[in-house]
Amino acid sequence: MPLAKIKENIEIDYLYEKRDVSAPPVVFLNGSIFNHRQWMATYLPAFRNLTEEGYSYVLYDYQGIGKSSSRDKQFTLQGLVDELLGLLDYLKIDRAHLFGVSKGSMVGQIFTGLFPDRVVSLAGYGIVNLLGPKLEEEQHLFTERLEGLLILNDTLSERINTTNYKRVIRTIYIPKIFQKTYSELNLKEKIISWILGRRAFPLLTGTLIRTLELFFRYYAQDIEKEIEFDTS
Repeated sequence: MPLAKIKENIEIDYLYEKRDVSAPPVVFLNGSIFNHRQWMATYLPAFRNLTEEGYSYVLYDYQGIGKSSSRDKQFTLQGLVDELLGLLDYLKIDRAHLFGVSKGSMVGQIFTGLFPDRVVSLAGYGIVNLLGPKLEEEQHLFTERLEGLLILNDTLSERINTTNYKRVIRTIYIPKIFQKTYSELNLKEKIISWILGRRAFPLLTGTLIRTLELFFRYYAQDIEKEIEFDTS
């Protein structure tokens, strides 16, 4: 995938599949800290089948994820919106359909609120309600993950790869999925964790471990600061 230079020190890894250039493309907005491969197994094949040759589409990775530029500053939804705007400008896309999952759905909502003239339609799956009653519960979950990252402090400058991946999964995700440490899993649970790990590895490859820290900290501590934004 090529890189789009959207700012002096920020390059975004993207794929722009041009099918019918007369129609606005669909931009897929990633969830969590996953890269664009999250769309490959299910969403993208279904999209291709349903639209035949009707729509172009764009996949891309946020800064700090995949092969996009490294991230050393905290996540903000406004920052992710700015990345999307920069990418659309770079690709000379005036208007687009937006489809996001989880965090991507929030990026789509705020982008649409700020730049309605650039959006043809907006859809999302797993849309996060920043005003919902479960926000505190979600923040607690990410606080636990943030605490788990203390064990990986020596790897924060590394990108997730075949060498450190098992350690990341077993430290951060296994205790939350199974409510026990990896060493406490029985054989069946270890097999399940192996399957989950194999499926998730392509989605996390290349992501800076520090990106995980920034993302978890944002959800645990800073997300409420962006509940309101000015569209005037």
